[in-house]
Amino acid sequence: MNDIRLAEKHILKTQAPAESLVFQARLITEPALRWNVYGLRKIYDVLALRQRKTVKRKMETIHKHLFTHPAKADFQKQILQLFKS
Repeated sequence: MNDIRLAEKHILKTQAPAESLVFQARLITEPALRWNVYGLRKIYDVLALRQRKTVKRKMETIHKHLFTHPAKADFQKQILQLFKS
């Protein structure tokens, strides 16, 4: 298995325990692999942040539609009642 797949499994914590130990040992002894895992982890962080922003934007659009559209007035009242009781 190539190093990228192993690094992904390591970051996502989907490795078997024995495989994880071997990979951790390689991280200690191979600076290039350690650097590649660091870079891959940063890529995953950026992708997760982008995904959260996308979901937030979509949720704000849905919220705006549900709570400002006149045709949704009954729904708005029902939701507000839930929070009043």
